[in-house]
Amino acid sequence: EIPKRDWSSDVCSSDLPLVREAPPPLSTLEPDVSPIRASQPAPVSASVSRRDDRVGALAGRDVEADSDRLVGLGVHRLFQRQVPADRSADDIASLVPGIMAPEECVDVEDVKALSASIAAMYARFRNRAEVCELLAAGTCYYEVPFSWSPPDTPGTTVRGRIDCVVDSGDALTIVEFKTGRRRAEHEAQVAVYRDALASMAPGRTIAARVVYP
Repeated sequence: EIPKRDWSSDVCSSDLPLVREAPPPLSTLEPDVSPIRASQPAPVSASVSRRDDRVGALAGRDVEADSDRLVGLGVHRLFQRQVPADRSADDIASLVPGIMAPEECVDVEDVKALSASIAAMYARFRNRAEVCELLAAGTCYYEVPFSWSPPDTPGTTVRGRIDCVVDSGDALTIVEFKTGRRRAEHEAQVAVYRDALASMAPGRTIAARVVYP
């Protein structure tokens, strides 16, 4: 049974075909907070809302969980900008402040340390042979939004964003980067992505990989 869940933290636009434009170049590193448009891959939205320390403390805010979400957010944005694998950790870390919006880091006490953590995690992923092989297999599209109605559950709409889709011609490969621990729901999530993508690209082989640090 397909989970009736919105896998994205934002509501995406209406049904979108697989994005076919060339991937964005690594030229400018602006905060990725613009609205979703059908002509471009969707940005990753912030998981951490802006709030002051007093309100956060009263709400029992999990600072460590917030930090983990920001690390994941930063890693996804570095992949979206296709930062080369051969750049040094310090060089990658220097890019991080430019891809995070100020309100996303309002509760971060040490932005430099966060940047270093994001850079280290990105390097772990990007330099793995498995990841290099996957991304080199075709044209990569990042943060691909979708809105899909499962045929067996009329009236239900599943929305989300796929971390990466590699288009190698006859085949499309979903690549999901998970910066946290393995969880059973990850496979369920990818199964939904696979079915949604198959409906968007009929006749093409759909594969999926979940990659952990």
